[in-house]
Amino acid sequence: MSALLIGACGPLPKPFKPDVNGGAPSPFEQLGDIPGIVVAPVENTPPGVGGPIADSIAESLRRANTPATTAGALLDGYLLEGRARTITWGARHSIVIDWTLTDRRGAILDQRSTNVVTDIPVQANTPVQNRPDEWSLWRHVGEADLKTTSQTIASALAALLQRNIPVQQARPRPLLGVASVTGASGDGNESLRRAFEAVLRRTGLPVAATPDAATVRIHGVVKLTDLEGGQKKLDITWTFRRPDGAEIGVMTQHNAVQDGQVKTRWGPLAYDITLAAIDGVVNILRKMDAYDAITRP
Repeated sequence: MSALLIGACGPLPKPFKPDVNGGAPSPFEQLGDIPGIVVAPVENTPPGVGGPIADSIAESLRRANTPATTAGALLDGYLLEGRARTITWGARHSIVIDWTLTDRRGAILDQRSTNVVTDIPVQANTPVQNRPDEWSLWRHVGEADLKTTSQTIASALAALLQRNIPVQQARPRPLLGVASVTGASGDGNESLRRAFEAVLRRTGLPVAATPDAATVRIHGVVKLTDLEGGQKKLDITWTFRRPDGAEIGVMTQHNAVQDGQVKTRWGPLAYDITLAAIDGVVNILRKMDAYDAITRP
């Protein structure tokens, strides 16, 4: 069982984030015989640095005819993660990024490092003393260096995927559907159902045209309890079932909300709730091996 707090609307946990292409077809669909890669933001970098590096690598991979994205859920593809560190000798400094490529089960397929040498002082892992939200002496490398780093790792991975890793026949993807939501006040039941399906689509998960056509059906039960100060305790249990009713997994969400948010129209709250649930959805599909479960005779 997964327990999730209802978070504020904002960036989704990596490797997921809203599709910046406004619903454009997933790059995973462009080359069906080559596994796709989700590129996560590089860790241990200052704010605003790790994401652009990931975007640049994804673009380089696509130019090398390997489907890649920084947006969408990782199920059949691979995950590329990088972590930055620095090495200093004399007046020279090197920004090293250690890369790890894993499959959907977490097995490591490849590990390698790239580095950029500069005479600009850099520290990718030392926050200012007593100011943990800032980074000391860290400066961006040039755009050309970033492009070279992206092309280097992209070329190596493209060659690895296209030549060395045997491509298995893709198994049918599970079709998700929000079958029911009950127990909410106001328009909460319908708002949560619509928001959940919209968020599932936005993050690249396959959603059935109708809940009856889904191979993984999600049922939500909402419970509201009075609290002091004009608040409500909100508990939601999401149960994932196969078409025959067999349970695949369960996750729960809970938080305190203002009474006015759930009295009549749920509005943005429904999207905040379902955005916070996406990571749990993918974890259930991975851990319960939903692909095999729904196709096994």
